[in-house]
Amino acid sequence: MDSASENDSDFEFESESDSEDDVPQPSNRIWTNVGYVHDFEYPHAIRPFSRHMGPVNPPDVEAPPVEYFNKLSVPDVGRSLIDILVQETNRYAGQVLSSQRDPKPYSRNHKWSDTNHSEMSAYLGLYLSMGILKKPSIESYWQESPWLFRSPAYPEVMTRDRFQIISKFLHCNDNATYVPRGTPGYDPAHKFRPVLDLINSTFPKAYDLARDLTIDESMVGFKGRNDIVQYVPAKKSHQWGAKLFVLAESDTGYNAAVQLYAGRQQDDPRSVHGVGYVIMQLIQPYLYRHHHVVCDNYFTSAALCDVLFESDTYMTGTVRVCRKGMPRSLRGLKLQRGESVVKQSGPIMTLCYGDRKTVTFMSTLSKPNIISTQNARGVEVDVPEVNLVYNKEMGGVDLSDKSLELYDPDVRSNKMWKKILINFLLRILSNAYIIYRQNRGLRIKMSRIDFYMMVCMGLIGDFSQEKRQTGRSSLCPLARLRERHFIEQMDEIGKFDNAKAEVLPFAIK
Repeated sequence: MDSASENDSDFEFESESDSEDDVPQPSNRIWTNVGYVHDFEYPHAIRPFSRHMGPVNPPDVEAPPVEYFNKLSVPDVGRSLIDILVQETNRYAGQVLSSQRDPKPYSRNHKWSDTNHSEMSAYLGLYLSMGILKKPSIESYWQESPWLFRSPAYPEVMTRDRFQIISKFLHCNDNATYVPRGTPGYDPAHKFRPVLDLINSTFPKAYDLARDLTIDESMVGFKGRNDIVQYVPAKKSHQWGAKLFVLAESDTGYNAAVQLYAGRQQDDPRSVHGVGYVIMQLIQPYLYRHHHVVCDNYFTSAALCDVLFESDTYMTGTVRVCRKGMPRSLRGLKLQRGESVVKQSGPIMTLCYGDRKTVTFMSTLSKPNIISTQNARGVEVDVPEVNLVYNKEMGGVDLSDKSLELYDPDVRSNKMWKKILINFLLRILSNAYIIYRQNRGLRIKMSRIDFYMMVCMGLIGDFSQEKRQTGRSSLCPLARLRERHFIEQMDEIGKFDNAKAEVLPFAIK
C-alpha cells in the first residue's frame, strides 16, 4: 500500500514541542518519507537471537512442586523468603509487646510465642490455599457449623487465633531502619524491600529469557490511604493501587524483574531517558544480547530507540506523536482505514496507520509492509507487520497478571504492603509453574490449580500445631487405682445436717 506524504519535501525535521515527562533530544534528527512500504528495508542487518532459553538448573524432573517454589524463594546467598518473614515477624512482635504498658486482659498478644521456619511455611501454605478455596472471611475457614461448609484441614494445621496473630505481627523489614518521608534516604518500598530484592535476584538466575520481552505496568489493587497509591484508569481490573513496572517474557509471561513506582522523589535526578528510565533499569542485565523489547506509548521515544539500538537491543512500541523527536507532520494527522504514512530516521521506522482510529508505531526491528491475516472473528484483514508483532508480543505482563488473578487470596487488609507481599508470593508461584512446565518437556504435566495445591501442601508438610486441652484435666487412672481408700465415721454434726431431701411425686400412666 502506498504511503501518503504530508510534505512536498522528502525530508522533515523533528518536532520542537514535547510532553513534560521527556527530556531534550538531539536536534539534528531528520525524517525521510518512505514512498512504498513493500520496498522498505532497514539500513542495518537484523541479528539472530541464539542464546539459551528456558529454565537454568531446574529441579529434578520428578521433584515435588514445592521444590520449584523453593528455587525462587531461596537465594544463593542471604536469607530465604521464609527466614526473612520469621526473623522480622519475631522482631516486630517483640517491639510491640515491649512497648505495650497495659494490654487488655483478653488480648491475643498474651498468647504470642516466637514463630519458626516450619510454622511460617505452614502459614504461607494456608494463606495461599485461600486463593484456591475462597471463603468470605478468615474466620469462616475455621467455622465448624454448618457442617456443609466446614473446612476441617485448617484447624488441624493451625488454630484460628494463632493464624490471626501471625497475620497481625507479619513483617518483612525492621521498622527501626525506616527513614521518614521527605528526608534523604527515604525508601517507599521499605516495608517489603527485602522480599523485592530477593525476587529480583532469584527470578533472572532461574530462567533465561527468550528474544521477545515485554515491559508494562501491573497494578496491585488498594483503595486505602497511602502515598504510593496511583490511579490508572486504563486498567480494568484495578484502577487504584500500587503500580509496578514488570519485565516479562512475551510468550510465557515469566517475570524477570519487578520495580515499584512511587512517583518522582525529591532527591532523584532527572533521567536522560525521560520516562524511559524504567526501560533502561529493567533491561540493563539483558543489553548486548539482541533482545527485542516491546512497550506501549508511555515509554516509547526516538531517543530511547537510539540508546537501545546502540546496545544491540531492538525495540517496538506505540508512540505519542507529541513526543520530542517525532515528525511534525504526524501531529493531528487523521487517516482513513487502511491508509498509512511511513517515515524513517536512521535505524528507526515510524508508521502512522489508520484503523478504527489513527495509531502510530515505532520500531527498529519490525517492518511496515502489509500482511494478510485473520482477525478474532475469522475475517481476512490486511494489517502492517509491525502491528501484528506488537499485538502478539505486548501481552507478556497481561498474561502474567491474568495468572495472578486466578488464585489470588484477596484477603482484606488496611496495610498496602501486605497486599504487595501476597502479590510477590503469587508471582513466585506463577514463575515456578512456568519452570515446571518447561522442565517436564513432553511428560504429563499438572494443571495450574493442581500444581498450586501441591505447593501449598508441600509448604504445610506434616506441621500440626498442638491443641490446647479444654476442661478439667482427668486424673491418671493408674494413680487412682494405687491410692488407698478407707471409710471414716463422720461427726454427729456434719455438713449434711441441714440438708433437706425432697421427693418429687410422679405418676405412672
